[in-house]
Amino acid sequence: MIPIGPKHITMLKSYAPGLATWGASAGVFVLILTNQWKGRDLLQYLPIYNRQYGEEKERDL
Repeated sequence: MIPIGPKHITMLKSYAPGLATWGASAGVFVLILTNQWKGRDLLQYLPIYNRQYGEEKERDL
């Protein structure tokens, strides 16, 4: 059995913000890679990628 004590709990608490940041970064990366499949539905709400899926208008010259 793995002994888990107060020392291990404090170590996990200190790792939590970093793990959350890396997890969120990995999630965004996966969304960008899958943007033609399912990520398009979610990425349309991000300001950077919102231009990518908008309807293009013909310019009158």
